[in-house]
Amino acid sequence: MSISHRTNRLKLVGTPAVEQLQNGRYQLTVNCTTINRREDWYSANKDRIFPDFGSLQSLPMQVDGLAPRSGEAYTDMCLVSVQSSTQGELYIVTLVYQTLGATFVQVKDDTVILQENGLRTVSRTSIAKAGTDIPADDKDIGVDFIEHQIDEETAVSCFLSSYEIDDTDSYREFTRTYIQAGTLSVSESNESEGVIKVTTTFLVTEGTTVGPVIARTTGEFAGLKTISVTTLQDFPDKALFTVVLILCINTTGWLTSLTLGWFLWLAIRLKMALLLLICITSI
Repeated sequence: MSISHRTNRLKLVGTPAVEQLQNGRYQLTVNCTTINRREDWYSANKDRIFPDFGSLQSLPMQVDGLAPRSGEAYTDMCLVSVQSSTQGELYIVTLVYQTLGATFVQVKDDTVILQENGLRTVSRTSIAKAGTDIPADDKDIGVDFIEHQIDEETAVSCFLSSYEIDDTDSYREFTRTYIQAGTLSVSESNESEGVIKVTTTFLVTEGTTVGPVIARTTGEFAGLKTISVTTLQDFPDKALFTVVLILCINTTGWLTSLTLGWFLWLAIRLKMALLLLICITSI
């Protein structure tokens, strides 16, 4: 005895395939044959074999509709795809359903990209049945944020940079992109003898800087606010330069001031490691 699916006009072919998706969702694929393969494909008869997108697996169709058998129907199993094909003498209708509830559920875990500046970008995609409202606290760009954590690390604040909504008659898919707040970049330039100008660009929230502030500007990066702060600072190796200069003059007096100055300046840019080793071994 053949088993019908939602209507007496669709008879199961084989056993439906069930795929378990992430976060408690399922996909159900049902193959059926029609009772009148010669005419069921007619435009006048399409309502006999094609249910509405988004309709529940448990909902009887309008023409010769049937309720599901006990225990057959999955919760919130909505039609996302339906098409017909031929297999030999059979006219096959394939129906695909997915779990689609009234609240958004993530399709998969977050996709995380770590940028060169050390900040992360988080992409998050959720899905619900068609017409589901976007959460009010998840669509204000530059204001709404998440606390994101990888493994055992301390969670960091990532702000909403953009979002995309993909609507169909069956579902609404909602993709958000978040970017971690922090320091985007740091640049330096010589201002005068022993003084450098440092420009630090922050994303969303301004962090701490060193030295007097001479300029502050705002801008935009990937939809988020940036704050660029320019300060004046002493050359970071100035004090160390003086100490090593005295040490080396006292222990290697045969070096001329010009040669020593040039050599020390180069060594300072290399973090002084090589010069200190030479001076210590010459004592």
